[in-house]
Amino acid sequence: MAHNKISKIKEAFAKDKLSHALLLETHLGAATGLESLFQTILCQKRGIEACMECESCLIPFNLNDERRHPDFMITRPGAASGYSVEQVRDWESRFLYLSKNVSPKKLLVITQAEKLAGTQNAAANALLKVLEEPRPHTHLILLTSNSLRLLATIRSRSLKINLKNETPAPDLSSVNEFQEIQEALWGLFPKTSDLSNPTWWKDKAARIAELEEKAPLIWRQCTLRLAQSPREEALSFWTHWKHFEDFLWAVRHYGNPALHWLNFKRKVIGGQPWRISKLFG
Repeated sequence: MAHNKISKIKEAFAKDKLSHALLLETHLGAATGLESLFQTILCQKRGIEACMECESCLIPFNLNDERRHPDFMITRPGAASGYSVEQVRDWESRFLYLSKNVSPKKLLVITQAEKLAGTQNAAANALLKVLEEPRPHTHLILLTSNSLRLLATIRSRSLKINLKNETPAPDLSSVNEFQEIQEALWGLFPKTSDLSNPTWWKDKAARIAELEEKAPLIWRQCTLRLAQSPREEALSFWTHWKHFEDFLWAVRHYGNPALHWLNFKRKVIGGQPWRISKLFG
């Protein structure tokens, strides 16, 4: 009977032959469909599957809660531009260098790992030091949709496995609530807008997190149309998307998100070319 790749990873773990660092290619660099693997690594009874009876297994498992389990941490980019070196150092001080609690292993999962390649690769270089000096009884799993965007030195220190055929493809219907953004990227804006309404941004942190989580799905949805678009329309979309990335960066770092959305709208409708040096111009 043939085993899938996830089962083979579990078998390697059960035999104590699992690499301390895994680089897994998944859809959008997401952790969906890998819950059983994470639980197996954290289980107090080493085996191919989690026992679901020990103290570790009985802790409710939630991929949306980065620290629900004391020996498990899942991370996401802190900004639209990617991970920062401060985030990597925070993983070390808050998690990696602390003692185990209930599990025989500690597990750090880094989603969208390709976004470590930020300004001058500072975050990637900081992580590289962690990979070169692995902590005992600790596993790191880097999830990415495109491993080629990672530093070659990180790829060489991780066991790469392509799981795109093993994990579920993203549910694009989940971005329907952001239909306004999708239309805006093609130059269309409704008369009334949620994103230009300050009340919609009342819980700013939650809204920003939601937008950043959905941004890759919005991109995937739009590229289905992009492939069938005339050249001029496709070029306009690329410019609008760069303005949208600027908008995400602005709402993360500055106040008044509704005003930033109106600024994004002005740039799109006015056909303003994208300039990296004119974020608010």
